[in-house]
Amino acid sequence: MELTDAGRALRQGVTRVLDELDATIGAARQAKRGLVGRCVIASVPTVTASRFLTATTQACHDRLPGVQLIPEEYPTPRQPDALREGLVDIGLCHAYLLLTDDPHLAHERLVDESVDCILVSQDHPLSTRPRVKAFELADIPFLFASREFHPPLYDRVFSAFGVLGLRPRADATYDALHLVWALAAQGKGWALSFGARRDNPPAGLVAIPLEGFHLTWGLDVLWRRHEVNPVVAKVLEILREMKAPA
Repeated sequence: MELTDAGRALRQGVTRVLDELDATIGAARQAKRGLVGRCVIASVPTVTASRFLTATTQACHDRLPGVQLIPEEYPTPRQPDALREGLVDIGLCHAYLLLTDDPHLAHERLVDESVDCILVSQDHPLSTRPRVKAFELADIPFLFASREFHPPLYDRVFSAFGVLGLRPRADATYDALHLVWALAAQGKGWALSFGARRDNPPAGLVAIPLEGFHLTWGLDVLWRRHEVNPVVAKVLEILREMKAPA
């Protein structure tokens, strides 16, 4: 079956109507939340994201009196839908989003990072080592998310492991980063870590370099392309000014 010219014209018209309806619903949800003077920022729980949030909150206090900045923790894969639905206004997320062709969302790199360490309990036999080799992790449970949670990230990580000849032991999967940290701190396994965590790991954990492993990462800012809230635009300007935080 093929669409007629009239059918194609109708499909294009319906698509535009649905897009406008989605935008209208999102705007209505924002209005319901009373967004005048408010900006909700969804953020991943990383050291770099926290640094951006702290600096942005201070800058908003100094430059945008009366504006309320509200941080909420969201994992990267859930931020796009939260933005489309008007639940949040800006996202601070990991860089593997594949949003290039999304007509509703835009994103921009804020800072480049790298993952080159593992996290283990302070009492773990490996905790005093200056660095760890991949083969030493083969029999220790790897605490990570399922592929369905974030396919591009999962594939990138396991491809990098493959180069080292490591096939991690994944007994279970976990979608919450804080849960991963808590399990690792209890000695239940090991997790990956940013190099920036080396001197400031989560409570109860030690960050150790993984020999030969270096995964380029990054923190992106994510927003709606046709944002109408001027407060959001001003907060985005501040975030862009802080691309190289101290």
